[in-house]
Parts: sequence; C-alpha cells; structure tokens
Amino acid sequence: MEAIKFILGLLNSNFIRLWFNTNFEAGLHIKINQLQKIPIVNINIKNPKQKSQHDSIVNLVTQVLAAKQKQAQAKEGRDKDFLGNQCNALDMQIDNLVYELYELTEDEIKIVEG
Repeated sequence: MEAIKFILGLLNSNFIRLWFNTNFEAGLHIKINQLQKIPIVNINIKNPKQKSQHDSIVNLVTQVLAAKQKQAQAKEGRDKDFLGNQCNALDMQIDNLVYELYELTEDEIKIVEG
C-alpha cells in the first residue's frame, strides 16, 4: 500500500502534472507505452535521505486521503472549506518533497509553479 501512496503522491504533484501536460495533448487517448514514460523516480530505501522522503510523501498522502474523506462527509460549508485548505497545504508539502526528490533547482521550481 505504501508504494501505491508514494506513486499517488508523485502523480498528483505539480511537477508530474506539468510533465504530463507538456508531453500529452488534453483530450487525447493515452496509450500504455506513453504512460511508461512518466518519470517516476526510483527510491533507494537503503539511502536514509530517500527513505525519509519516501516515508514523508506516503505520510502526507495518507493525511490527504483522510482529509478528503472527512471533507466528503462534512455537512457544514466551513468544515468543507477547512478540510479543503488542509488538503491544499498538504499538497504543497508533497510538491516540495517531490521537488527535493527530483533535485529541481529554484528556477525549475518557478517554471513548474508557473
């Protein structure tokens, strides 16, 4: 399950989203061989830094999923807004970890964030 959450964090990051949008036209069908080109970083679990980054992304994705579930069940608008803001803050943390994991420079991060 951790591997799925890690991949989910990467695929929903601004970095991979930008990569996807620049490599595929919207609305077109994407073939499996094209999906295989998505730059998924290989984690060396024996490397303490990469293991920590992996674990942090998995933890944040777990928190996002829990907040999304609570948001879907929330009855009050302010509760939905609070949980939506919480998800956005967690997504930003995931993005920062992805930038670090892919060793993006400040200039590259600016491009990704538009």
